[in-house]
Amino acid sequence: MAERRLQVTSRLGLHARAAANLVRVASRFKSSLTLQRVDGIAEADAKSILSILTLAASRGTDLRVVASGVDEQEALDAVVGLFSRDFDETEKPGAGLYSATQELRCKGLGVSDGIVIGRVLRLQEGTREVYRALIAEADLERERRRFRAAVRLSRRQLEAIKDRAEKELGRGHAYIFDAHLLFLEDAKLTRDVEDYIVRERSNAE
Repeated sequence: MAERRLQVTSRLGLHARAAANLVRVASRFKSSLTLQRVDGIAEADAKSILSILTLAASRGTDLRVVASGVDEQEALDAVVGLFSRDFDETEKPGAGLYSATQELRCKGLGVSDGIVIGRVLRLQEGTREVYRALIAEADLERERRRFRAAVRLSRRQLEAIKDRAEKELGRGHAYIFDAHLLFLEDAKLTRDVEDYIVRERSNAE
């Protein structure tokens, strides 16, 4: 086992795009890679984007990286190197600043560089209801297949959106969709959903 302590120095912290880069690097190695908050609040599998985001690691967060396996040292060096390069993100904040007579500031972990000014649409109570149905035991495997088909369809739709964004806005703006695609590939997420379907005999929705 090999481990190293480091600090998140990226201005935006370990957000979705950075996490996507981390998953790609970690997934190249056979060794397991774990990120642990030094304060003991949480730990995450570095090969799972869902797990990484639960760390809520903003700038200044101290982490311990633990690698275990046949290529543990190479894996550890690669992950530490990625952190030291701020996850290979090269986009700079927009230079344009806007003044306003009234301002509402919201505090949180930023996920995208820049400033946006526009109308806010706030949904209350939601606009759609998700139905629940009790699935017969004989139909559970079919329901799991239906869920997998929905994941495949979502992937095709996201890839189409990403391609369009790259053509119209450039690679830098389309990169966030890589993180979305990794959610669909996250074995923990899909496994948990399938386990829930079987355990609760619930429909995939």
